[in-house]
Amino acid sequence: MEDLVALHHGALSVKIALKGAELVEFSIGREGLLWQPTGLFWNRTAPNLFPVVGRLMHDELVWKGERYPMSQHGFARDSQFKLVEEGANFLVLELCSNDVTRVQYPFEFSFKVKYQLLEDRVKITYSTTNLGNEMMPYSVGGHPGFALRGPLDEHELWFDVQVNTQRWLIEDGYYNGKTLKLNCGKALELNNEYFTTDAIVLRSPEFSTATLVHKTLGKLATVDCSSWDAVGFWTKPGAPFLCIEPWWGWADSQQNFGDFATKEALHWLEPEEEEALFYEIIVPANRLI
Repeated sequence: MEDLVALHHGALSVKIALKGAELVEFSIGREGLLWQPTGLFWNRTAPNLFPVVGRLMHDELVWKGERYPMSQHGFARDSQFKLVEEGANFLVLELCSNDVTRVQYPFEFSFKVKYQLLEDRVKITYSTTNLGNEMMPYSVGGHPGFALRGPLDEHELWFDVQVNTQRWLIEDGYYNGKTLKLNCGKALELNNEYFTTDAIVLRSPEFSTATLVHKTLGKLATVDCSSWDAVGFWTKPGAPFLCIEPWWGWADSQQNFGDFATKEALHWLEPEEEEALFYEIIVPANRLI
């Protein structure tokens, strides 16, 4: 098993893999919020997405006429991070540009993931710094998978405001230019039909929290993010998890010709500029008792 680092605070604990800086466990006592891979459905738990979110056209990053291979969601989730800072209730892991990353992404950077345990939550902060001498475009996101308590249709998603928006439809990993009205109020009843093609993706979501709820057992976990550019909800039909994904960026559309400089929803950093973006996973009060 890859190297792990652990953190404890009150009743909460986390385990984080140095590979990908991935949160592999988040527990209250002995009860875990995250799903645990079994070899079926999906082999990850909560990967970090950088320097792209989603899939690029032809799985390539095109910059100044040069082509760089880039897999879906970027390389950070498969890269080895270093533990660079730790305190009583936090850890910071870092990935810096190197010979392996430059083949895929021609920029000099520092990408840090900070995990901080508070009384009822873990705060995940992505800090990205441009270490080069030109503007640096990037995207970043989270992908935590939460354990279901039975079939998917026994669950709902609750929002903090009324939801009246468009779902952006994905085909073969790319947006096909079509949208579907999603007018669910403050609760979306989940079922497998939503996920037969791909994730539910909402751009510029009007809500700040999404809570996974079991219809009988109550709230299971909340993702809180006030700054996301988009959010994805994803599972595979029959799988025992649901991902609530905070994104700062999204995949290419089928109309995109692959030039990274013109890609939608990128964040751009000046030389030596740093940007910090964060989201929180909150343990509902009923699970802390």
